[in-house]
Amino acid sequence: MGVSGSVRSRCERVRPPSSAFQTGEGQLFDHRSGPNGNRAGLYSSVLVEGQGTEVAEVSDTVYVAYTGWRHDGQPFDSVSASEPSFEFVLGAGQVIRGFDEGIRGMRMDETRILVIPYELGYGILSLPGIPPRTDLMFTVTLVGLQKNNSHGSDS
Repeated sequence: MGVSGSVRSRCERVRPPSSAFQTGEGQLFDHRSGPNGNRAGLYSSVLVEGQGTEVAEVSDTVYVAYTGWRHDGQPFDSVSASEPSFEFVLGAGQVIRGFDEGIRGMRMDETRILVIPYELGYGILSLPGIPPRTDLMFTVTLVGLQKNNSHGSDS
């Protein structure tokens, strides 16, 4: 299933400040401490509400536009709304664990900010532009969803 240009054009890119940002509820969140003081936890906040009733579930094929930043505010990767979206099967381990967990439950055109501790990101690996033990921040918009019909089917 492809993603139409009109869907991609509705994707919004939002850049958080480097160490703290306001959540949708107006609360200030410091990504270095993790949610609820849990260092290994994933933080997710909805920036733009999604449409429809279908949500992304494990084994669905999802199409996303995103921008990623290191914890120091330096961008390291981006797939913009004007480019073909990034496609993967949710929960299949094709992406970092924080992406698999953070995108689960999203609706079409929903934009979330994800703050992913290094344990759910690239861990102790060193990649170009991403040092070991680097916490990551993403804005992610679900621009396409291909449902796997085996979810809870009675047939």
